[in-house]
Amino acid sequence: MPTSESHEGIILIADDNEANRELLSALLSAEGYQVVCATDGQQALARVDSAPRRTARKQTGDREQARRGNLLPFFPAPAGDGSG
Repeated sequence: MPTSESHEGIILIADDNEANRELLSALLSAEGYQVVCATDGQQALARVDSAPRRTARKQTGDREQARRGNLLPFFPAPAGDGSG
C-alpha cells in the first residue's frame, strides 16, 4: 500500500487483541508513523506518562497542523469481545 505522502508522528495503539495491534501497527508504520502499542488502557496510560513532555511551542504547532487537517483524530474503540 505505497503512498506518495509520508507522515510523521507517533501513534499509540491500545487494544487487547494482538492481531489488531499487529495489523494497525504494520499499516501505520508503512505510512511513516512511529507506532507504540499497549495491551490495555492501563498500559496505554503508562506509555503516555513515560513519553517526553511537549513544549508550548510544539503544542502551538500541533494546533496549527490540526487546523490545516494534518493531524489524525483519535477514535476510541469500545471494549468488548467483538461478538456484537
